[in-house]
Amino acid sequence: MPRILFIDNQDRTRALLQCRLKSEVKIKFAPSMEAAWEKLNSRKFDLILWNTVNDPAAETNLNETLKRISTKVCGSRIVVFGESEALPAARLP
Repeated sequence: MPRILFIDNQDRTRALLQCRLKSEVKIKFAPSMEAAWEKLNSRKFDLILWNTVNDPAAETNLNETLKRISTKVCGSRIVVFGESEALPAARLP
């Protein structure tokens, strides 16, 4: 069963995703990237979805956070979305 980590501070979005995918995947939630590190340290995820809106890790240094994630979750897919103007400029090596 695929494992997803969804990083978002909106309860409504998390509830909708959990309701839609409940039986198809194992889903873990974190309200911010800071809170997600514990889960990333203890589990492997197939997919990481990160909503950068209102997440301090995205606002301070998006590129550095993405590099750190990519080294931590080798083999996982990472999807980053949000309203930040920094998103188009952010790239992984």
